[in-house]
Amino acid sequence: MIRASTARALLAVVILSLGFAGAIAAEQRKVELIERMSSVPQPFRMIDWKARARGFDWLAFNPDAKGEHLPQVKLIDNTVNIAPPGFKMPSYVGGEAHGEAIACLAAVMSGSLVGINKSDQHGRNWVRMCQEWFNAKNGQRVVLNRTATSTGGSFWYEVFPGVLFCQLAERYSDVEGMDRAMKSTADRWAEACEQLASKNGRADFNWTAFNLATMQPVFNGRWREPDAAAGIAWIEFMAWRKWRDPRNLRAADVCMEFLQRRAVEEGSPLYEVLLYYAPLLAARMNAELGRRYDVDKLVDWCFSENQQKGVPRHGWGIIADRFGEFDCHGLQGSTLDSKGYAFAMNTFSAAAAVAPLARYDTRYARAIGKWLLNVANNARLFYPDALPTEHQSSSGWKTDPVNVVAYEGLRRFAVVPPRLVREATVYGRVEQGGYRDGIRERKPLVFVSDDQGRLEHVWQFEMPRNATLAPFWTRVGSDAPAETFALEGSYSANGPWRTLLKFPRRGSKEGDVIGMGAVMPEPRGHDRVWLRLRNLSVAPAGASLRMEQLHWRIQLDRSPFATGDPLLNKWGAKTDLGVYGSAHVGYLAALVEQTNQEHILQLDLLATDFFRDRAYPTYLYYNPDRAPKSVRIKVGDNAKDLYDAVAGEFVARNVRGSVEFVVSADNARIIVVAPADGRLSRDGTRTLIDGVIVGFGHD
Repeated sequence: MIRASTARALLAVVILSLGFAGAIAAEQRKVELIERMSSVPQPFRMIDWKARARGFDWLAFNPDAKGEHLPQVKLIDNTVNIAPPGFKMPSYVGGEAHGEAIACLAAVMSGSLVGINKSDQHGRNWVRMCQEWFNAKNGQRVVLNRTATSTGGSFWYEVFPGVLFCQLAERYSDVEGMDRAMKSTADRWAEACEQLASKNGRADFNWTAFNLATMQPVFNGRWREPDAAAGIAWIEFMAWRKWRDPRNLRAADVCMEFLQRRAVEEGSPLYEVLLYYAPLLAARMNAELGRRYDVDKLVDWCFSENQQKGVPRHGWGIIADRFGEFDCHGLQGSTLDSKGYAFAMNTFSAAAAVAPLARYDTRYARAIGKWLLNVANNARLFYPDALPTEHQSSSGWKTDPVNVVAYEGLRRFAVVPPRLVREATVYGRVEQGGYRDGIRERKPLVFVSDDQGRLEHVWQFEMPRNATLAPFWTRVGSDAPAETFALEGSYSANGPWRTLLKFPRRGSKEGDVIGMGAVMPEPRGHDRVWLRLRNLSVAPAGASLRMEQLHWRIQLDRSPFATGDPLLNKWGAKTDLGVYGSAHVGYLAALVEQTNQEHILQLDLLATDFFRDRAYPTYLYYNPDRAPKSVRIKVGDNAKDLYDAVAGEFVARNVRGSVEFVVSADNARIIVVAPADGRLSRDGTRTLIDGVIVGFGHD
């Protein structure tokens, strides 16, 4: 007869060889937008993202760097919230060092994510200096985008810096002051949640911002940012994970319940980047706390082009398309502007926010693997070494020989400003304002009709002959009757003139400033364009017309085009190379490692999974090829078992050094590198090895 202890040992061997009893392979959920992306993006060229991130850190944090537009970092003594020194960076190469948190805090975290100790780097504690963005002196007591500013302007600018700071606080909790600033930031936003939910327990985030001084929500009359609920929820849940203060968890639930109540028909609440934290947070709270938040809905909202009417930011989402001869699938930004305008910061941030979702909801392993393969390949197009110089707006900056500073964005088509040749007022007068090259106002331009009610002003612009499209838009208002004035365009000073816009718009109130746009048709072959503002009917004598913007964007048949907003909009920076976007590169770099298979990446699902429980190394592998592939992984000198959290089974046992496992075609595995011969157990839907969760499972 077999002894009981021997029987138990044999049973353990059987379980280890066949997988853990009760573990069920997760059926993979297809995400429509990701299904439209290339399995293997073309042309395929995977760069060393960790080297790129370390290179940016080396250039960005060298206060003694020499060369044009260097150094990028500036040490300062006139700090506001901490004892000096502090530091600032420009948002763009060649721009003024305003010191935005979305650039500076992200740059510190970026280096940290690729293994650089930013609390003691060449004798400087960059982490301590990040507390300068904790607005304590002015009484706001939250981390904000500037060092002496207030809330109430824009949710994402006021919440996202807090998200970045919490990530730093997790890594550097030993740096004095980090925990205090994080807890205060979480508690202040918890106060906002309580105020928003004070009437019936249901908070409404359909606002532009929240003013923490007045404790009132703000709508600026132009746009709403409801995805602030996701950003605040993330801050609150991470604070709860650290301190277990019920107030923070209640605030996180209040935020998530707002997103839960929002109907699918209302469309995605995405405004900038904060919504990308929602699917992970929902899955974590479901897995760890038994919540029932709708992960599927949140994922679909995140992976959308958002071109339906009524969404907070029309056309803002994930791109699933080619620009010219290059796949740009997976990049984030506008799906409509120039028929596609992706941004580096948004792309890197979205990747980091969503990637750990696969740990907590393994149904998304394949979709996330496919998306991140596209992101990791196609995001190289933000960098100057990826495209010919004629496909870049700032190829003249040569002080970055290793190309570690990315362009702010990547457009499907080149867009350039027309050059103002001359302008003249024929009737009436200009009472206020002027333009820089006819593109963007120094201040609002105010026209006044003459004593006979006449008004006429003409601009002449120079533009490239190979233009394919000449759109423009303006913001204009007047105290005259509806459709008194018109903007007309012509390719000749003598006409014929085409009526492009009429204003004031019918139904608008007197004095309303309304955005309007039009397109000057068939520009190819013309090198001049005239724009004329004039009466369609006689206006009252002394009638005023206020023009707040007049933006021209001449589109060229050159695709893709690495660029940004500063040069086009005359913001003052000398280049379109975006420090603030490049500062987030470590978030992608921390995820991505190449393997022995060209098209299969090792994606580290723990790298951006902040404030988590103890976990064994966990990697996602997606095979986009049409045949199974054998992937090599290094597990070290100590014996390990490899557990696949997707299939709910072991793929290798008692292995050392390098070992290979097979990933089937168009499929994904999540490999957990666990101690050999560990004790398996189940806790509800969760699978554990030696008490550490290796699979979360589903009901």
